[in-house]
Amino acid sequence: MYEELVRMVKEAGVLGSVLEVLGWDHEVMMPPSAIALRGAQLAVVESLAHKLKTDPRIGELLIAIDRKALTPEEAANMQEIERSYERSVRVPASLVEEKSSLDIQSNEAWKKAREENNFALFLPFLEQEVDVTRCMAGYIDPSADPYQVLLNEFEPDISVTELNVLFAEIKATVVPLVEAISRQPVPDTTILRRRVSEAKQMKYLRSLATAIGYDFTKGRLDTATHPFTGCYGRITTRFSDGWAQAIGSTIHEAGHGKYEHNLPIEHFGTPLGDYRSMGVHESQSRLWENHVGRSREFWLWQYPHLQHAYRPLLDGLPVDEYYRFINVVEPGFIRVNADELTYSMHIVLRFEIEQALIAGTLRAKDVPEAWNRGMQKLLGITPPTDTLGCLQDIHWSSGAFGYFPTYLYGSMISAQLWEAASVEIGHLDEKLAVGDLGVLNEWLREHIHRHGCRFDTKELVLRATGEELNAKAFTGYLNRKFRDLYRLS
Repeated sequence: MYEELVRMVKEAGVLGSVLEVLGWDHEVMMPPSAIALRGAQLAVVESLAHKLKTDPRIGELLIAIDRKALTPEEAANMQEIERSYERSVRVPASLVEEKSSLDIQSNEAWKKAREENNFALFLPFLEQEVDVTRCMAGYIDPSADPYQVLLNEFEPDISVTELNVLFAEIKATVVPLVEAISRQPVPDTTILRRRVSEAKQMKYLRSLATAIGYDFTKGRLDTATHPFTGCYGRITTRFSDGWAQAIGSTIHEAGHGKYEHNLPIEHFGTPLGDYRSMGVHESQSRLWENHVGRSREFWLWQYPHLQHAYRPLLDGLPVDEYYRFINVVEPGFIRVNADELTYSMHIVLRFEIEQALIAGTLRAKDVPEAWNRGMQKLLGITPPTDTLGCLQDIHWSSGAFGYFPTYLYGSMISAQLWEAASVEIGHLDEKLAVGDLGVLNEWLREHIHRHGCRFDTKELVLRATGEELNAKAFTGYLNRKFRDLYRLS
């Protein structure tokens, strides 16, 4: 019976991967006039995938299978299958259809509101997204806090209470650090935004991705409006934010891509062959983007290659100056352009607002005011427009409440993994300085990637690091790095 269950789940999982291919093609390759045809394709495939995922036979098998007879690996697979199945079947199909229709309208309203800096255009749709999402949470688990249910869609193994404690610890470190740094002059980093041809950039970025271990026989690098990883490790970047941002986003997405490439292929289509959670996925991208890609040691090795690729742009700019430039702390309005230190406060703000919205203690119409008040409190700045404030992100236009905290959770996990890898591997900084990244890639494959969903996030981190999940590795890393960079006592 277990084999029958796995076969059925795998069919749904493989069909889900077809949806990923269609989605990737839509973002990267598809010509504009094909949108209507793609919509028809998606509707049919999504309907088929939903039917397979919610087949009553899966429910029967989940009840009938003797769990005591399963291996630990099979039991873990079955537990994840059950969790996904229960969440899928508990929400009425009519509500799923209502949500799907709302998301399309909401997304269009958000785009227009953002373009015109007119929150009122998005407000009625935000109110509906909050109501419908809260209603769905009630169907999934009527006894639980609605925001907890929504968070667990993206991060199954942690509570809202735990995240509030961890994020408070991070906030207590970051806010005073940002205040101290903000009193210092900001260096002129305009060189990071000077024009480099897209052809030059793409050539270098491909070589950079290869150098850090991204496998182009399994994936590819393209451009997209918003950088993302999809279709089992295919990555994208963009050039519109400047060549330095393109480097950061490419390293970030390559971290995601390598995780996808190293998942156990023999379990493809089942939870054992899938990533653990959004937080763990983000830990892989953040580790490569920040702990590797923003480190001085990495650029001691890679900077001559960058200078050669973009010559004569960086002639005469020393590597230490470049390292300082890519780590400048400057509070800004836009999350996706934020520096490594202030980024965490952008997430804390959204996490706090989401909780209040879903709890009903904050009305949707009061979001702009709450947003501006929070930005002033956390980063000491107030957005002049809602476009630069509460309208900047797409997430709420699809009711993706609970997604934002996984970004910071991932940063936190990445610091803990980096600390453990540094101890176990030994002389990791020296290895970065000569481009010996194979040992780090192998450590991550062995401790994280190959396990898929075999362990929950907390156990995965404990097994990899020998410590319970905590924030001290992350806060310690931020303190050391930025106090050293800015010569703070």
